[in-house]
Order: sequence, then structure tokens, then C-alpha cells
Amino acid sequence: IIAKQFGASANAALVLGGGLALSSSAFVIQLLSEQGELASRFGRASFGILLFQDLAVVPLLVITPLLGGSGAQLGAALRLAAIKSVSALSVIFIMGRVLLQRCYGLVA
Repeated sequence: IIAKQFGASANAALVLGGGLALSSSAFVIQLLSEQGELASRFGRASFGILLFQDLAVVPLLVITPLLGGSGAQLGAALRLAAIKSVSALSVIFIMGRVLLQRCYGLVA
């Protein structure tokens, strides 16, 4: 809303908001750590909220390049991004399971 008041486009405001959400985590964690509040109930709750915010920004980072394109291409680009994401996560999960099983077998 503030970015729109300064004449920024909706796409620019969305990216700016995501960037500010990411930067707040570093400041708050530093402050909680300095005050020794990170292990308290309040600190853990704050950390959980900040972690959720950071994870919520990941889809924004995925669609940021798409914001410059036309609306007609958005659906196809989102489908492609979803396919790439699911494929990458599947490969990471499967390879992690296979490699970790072998590593655990070697260590045991």
C-alpha cells in the first residue's frame, strides 16, 4: 500500500514487500539473540513466525521473473514452475533417501 502511494507498480510493490519480509528476520533474530530471548517461549514463537514468513517468500521469488510478462503467459509459466519445483524436490528427496541409506550403512 505504501509503495503504491509512492507511485510504484503492483509488481514492484510485491517484490519490495517480499524483500522487506526477508530482511526483518535478520534484525529480529539478532535482537532476540542479544537480549537472550531466543530460547524463551516468546523467542521461539517469534522465530516460528519469521521462519514461516521466509518460507512464504519462496513462491514470490519463483514468480518474480513472471511479473514482467503478460497475463496470458502467466498460467503456462506457473505450471512450468510448479513442474520444475515438484521435480526438483522429488529428486532431492529420492536421492537423499538413497544416499543417506548407503552412508548410514557405511557408518554402521
